[in-house]
Amino acid sequence: MAKRLLFSLYAIVPAIALLLPVRNDNLSWWWLILVPINYVTLAFPLLLWLLIVHLNKFASPLLHAGLIGVTLSLVGLTIAFEFYYNNDNSMGWIIYYPLAAVVSSIFAVIAYAFSPDDKPSA
Repeated sequence: MAKRLLFSLYAIVPAIALLLPVRNDNLSWWWLILVPINYVTLAFPLLLWLLIVHLNKFASPLLHAGLIGVTLSLVGLTIAFEFYYNNDNSMGWIIYYPLAAVVSSIFAVIAYAFSPDDKPSA
């Protein structure tokens, strides 16, 4: 139950990032049709990390470290594109996917290094 609740919280972040820049003058039927596609585009790194963790049977700290890394990447880029950079061509996902991969990998390595699980001795 707790894992489902936490994943629900992680899954809300792409929806907030998708709906944050919406203003009343932007709304159209075409935009409403594209919302599910855009949500999947933003949530894809989260889903990919869940698949990687499930297939490799990683421990819970690695699961959350990767999800936190992906979420921080999305939040950081959302803030950057909303307040600092022009993203009129909507190509932010080209930056988001590699950034999410790098940040989630770094967080996973840090979580693995500090996890109390048995590690092979050198």
